Amino acid sequence: MTSPNCYPSISASLTANALSYMTLILNIIESQDWSTFNEIALHNPKAFTALSDIMSNSSEFNGMSFLHAVVRNTPPLGIVAEIIRICPDSPSARDCLNRTPLHVAAGVGTSVPVIKYLAMAYPKPARSTTRMAAHHFTLHAM
Repeated sequence: MTSPNCYPSISASLTANALSYMTLILNIIESQDWSTFNEIALHNPKAFTALSDIMSNSSEFNGMSFLHAVVRNTPPLGIVAEIIRICPDSPSARDCLNRTPLHVAAGVGTSVPVIKYLAMAYPKPARSTTRMAAHHFTLHAM
């Protein structure tokens, strides 16, 4: 059984240059080179916003946003705050598994200050994540 695409494919609109640049940025995120990420990705907010929009609406990335990718890789709070400043809707973005960046951050054990910042930036999933965590704890305590 194949998994369904979260978004209609916009592969035709992804130019080779944009895809290469997004891949470069994702590799920098994965290597946790936050200084280079700041220089290459966040230095030009308009370009970052455009790439973020392409990425979030592309089936190749399963609805993932740059914020989803960043919070999986132990980011400093300043990087998360800058992404949210540039892309204020990014904390509410949902991937193809319906997870927000807060869900991803909590799932991988991102730092408490980053999780708190995400919860303040988009409090709606924080309430459900807190309920899920309490339920999970209750089940394990039994």
